[in-house]
Amino acid sequence: MFAHHYLFPRLAEAQDEIRVHHRPLRFSEIEPPAKPLRPLNPARVALLKESIAHFGILSPLLVTPLPGGKFLLLDGFHRYQALQELRAEGVEVPQPIPAVVTWADNPNARYLVYALAHQANALRGEEGIGSREYFMTLLEQAFGASGVLAFSVALPALKAMQGEALEAYLDWVLAEGSPVDPTPEDKEGHPAYAPEVRAGIYLLEAVAGRENLPRVLALLWAPPEGTARERRPSPPPGELLEEVRRPSDVKRFLRGALAAIRSEMRGLKLRKRDLARPEVAGLLERVREVLRLLRSLREEGVGAPATSIPASAPAEQLPFHLAASPELVEEILSEEPDYGS
Repeated sequence: MFAHHYLFPRLAEAQDEIRVHHRPLRFSEIEPPAKPLRPLNPARVALLKESIAHFGILSPLLVTPLPGGKFLLLDGFHRYQALQELRAEGVEVPQPIPAVVTWADNPNARYLVYALAHQANALRGEEGIGSREYFMTLLEQAFGASGVLAFSVALPALKAMQGEALEAYLDWVLAEGSPVDPTPEDKEGHPAYAPEVRAGIYLLEAVAGRENLPRVLALLWAPPEGTARERRPSPPPGELLEEVRRPSDVKRFLRGALAAIRSEMRGLKLRKRDLARPEVAGLLERVREVLRLLRSLREEGVGAPATSIPASAPAEQLPFHLAASPELVEEILSEEPDYGS
């Protein structure tokens, strides 16, 4: 969970801080870190080069002061790399470069960048809203993968609100409470009221503006382009057994299912929640498929612990791959969360 001081109670506070710390810089005043925090995406750098060559830098870099009057780059590594490559190619880039000067321990540092991006870009109309991928990238940069998952889990609940209910929810979040606060019972366990989700709403409002929030959310809960596919019914257990006849195949198959379940329970914390992201939903469907298979085998007495298999049962009557690893079957079934069937 994000600590409360990571959230802007009011966008105006972010804008006030921006006005204080906004400082245009020359390229020579900016020092990149000795080693980037993560590898750069060449395709993204290429797209930024094309945009910067035509329009200059619209979104500010985030920097912190260094001794001697220079500034260390904290955020905006792809934009900086694009600038560097353009200069090496002899392309003139408009200067000075917009930047927000902050201190490395400022917990609100990233929010300053996104709020100023909204001011600089003056997003207007459908074309100015951006794409689903753009906003998902912003959320991931600000909150990491776990925050994106928390926000994705809340999207079905936000979609179900719609209309006046959604507007009332957004007003409540952005006002940090209102005369018509939701009751504790309404908020209890409701994914839309999770701190990460409310923080995401602040971020999206800072970038796209309050009037565009419903359209941004509609973009986010729409399936990404190119991911829709026809769902095929799961094959019957007999066909699945044929696919995993060798012990090595089965152990890999079952251990993969166990790892997925453990990851769902421990890392992603998605027990008993609706899923929005296709890749997570696909993982969950794979787990469900394995569990359906194991349930059917267990009902036949196949997946029972070795100690409960009748001594008189001939080994050839048991699928050899499960007989060789009954404890693994039990391990999976014993850790099964309530995913439903």
